Amino acid sequence: MASSFLASFAGFLAGLLALALLASRLPAARGPGSRSALVELGIAAAAGLATAVACGWWLGPEALQGGAVTGADFQEYCASVASLRPDGDPHWYPMRSRLAGLLPGLLSRRLGVLDGLAASALLGSAGLGASLYLWGLALHGRLAGLAAVAFSWAVPSLALAGRLLSFYPLITALLVASAAAAAMALRRRSGLALLGGACAAGLALLADGIGLIWALPCCLLLLLAALRAPRRRWPLRLALLLVPLLLAWLGGRAAFRDSHPLELQLSVMTATRPGQPGQQASTGPQQGYRPGWSNPFSAPLSLLRVATASGRVGQQLQQHDELSRQRDLRVLPWLAVLLAAGPLACLSLRRRPWLLLALLCSCLPFLAMLQRAARLEPSQRFLLLALPVVPLLLGLALAWSLLGPLPAQPERQDVPGAGGRSGWLRPALGLALVMALVSGLVPTPLSPGWPAREPFAAVPDAAAALDHAAGRAPAPNPSVAACQAALRADLAAGHPHQSRFFGPLRGE
Repeated sequence: MASSFLASFAGFLAGLLALALLASRLPAARGPGSRSALVELGIAAAAGLATAVACGWWLGPEALQGGAVTGADFQEYCASVASLRPDGDPHWYPMRSRLAGLLPGLLSRRLGVLDGLAASALLGSAGLGASLYLWGLALHGRLAGLAAVAFSWAVPSLALAGRLLSFYPLITALLVASAAAAAMALRRRSGLALLGGACAAGLALLADGIGLIWALPCCLLLLLAALRAPRRRWPLRLALLLVPLLLAWLGGRAAFRDSHPLELQLSVMTATRPGQPGQQASTGPQQGYRPGWSNPFSAPLSLLRVATASGRVGQQLQQHDELSRQRDLRVLPWLAVLLAAGPLACLSLRRRPWLLLALLCSCLPFLAMLQRAARLEPSQRFLLLALPVVPLLLGLALAWSLLGPLPAQPERQDVPGAGGRSGWLRPALGLALVMALVSGLVPTPLSPGWPAREPFAAVPDAAAALDHAAGRAPAPNPSVAACQAALRADLAAGHPHQSRFFGPLRGE
């Protein structure tokens, strides 16, 4: 089963490689600036590495109490990762796509299931940092991108990505990358930028069922980018957009073979009062929207059904005391930041209506997820999906305050500091100020030790599963049985009874 999925994914990559060769033959549309793509990718990689290190071992622990790692439904993820190993049980967590489990599954063959998930979470954190840099770069410039990366370290749910033992860090990184690639395609308008955006949108579709919420606005931006060229180039540019999406749709047959539809993935079962649960959707496991299996034109109807059901359940939960407390603690402060930074971010792009449109469209899915988290479940994993928009807007606001709005025409001013060494003085001082705020050198609500910031409580599922496996206790359900078998095999193979990266799971 794992080998067939790997073969399908290899075919997907081969098709994209052929398209890349075709796109390289296309004349590039006139775009802003003349940055070296390799330099920008190198900066993005460095930003990602810094994010993984800073958040994994410095700011992440500050945002977590009661354990070294966290992650609900660990035994389901554990069993799914183990199923991708040659001798693994075939059980798969039906709420997730197989693509999201591919990397931890491959890592687990050498590191074991526990550290396979931990390593993939750290890589997801690095991907999140790199994608935030490219997102800010695409919309404004290097200062906006670097500031967005630094500001992300001050958001607890983002800082915890490297210690979240699930598929969510990788999923979030792919979703942010899709937003960044779509914005870059609309700005550059070259064939390779368009192909990269289409590939990123396709990976967002394959990463998880909720990727549809991100892929639709990204596809709109990509369509506009494809059509912003002479008409004689439209057929080839539209092919660069549609073929990766078609390959991704066909890849959905393998990625979502054992997965529940979008409606069921987003369903919630929350007890507003004892014995009175509120259920969002009644869609069965084989009904609803699944990429590669459903009619693609039914996607808007599925999203409308989910939105309607979410509103109904949200009304039921308005009086839930704990939900209200978590909303006030985890969501409202960032909502205030969005209201303050959003207008400034728009001002930074006021001379570039196309980039302003890219900002609004690429931020829309994150804002929709933030509304859902506020109404239904302001937990760490859903806030991780929603809050990358916060550091982006803060980065754009900082770039506007130091460098002003982008010029109306794409000239050298697109690159902050193009005027010489003195041009880098204000950006350097601005980044130094951001680092002082994030590190706590200047105490503010962005500082890790600010008294009003309550850390997330660690979900002890991973520690309990490892203790359970070591004690050889009986398994109550198939996913726990498969996870226990994998953890026992890892312990027998000499893997430690803790994480190589984070030490004892209970934080002793």
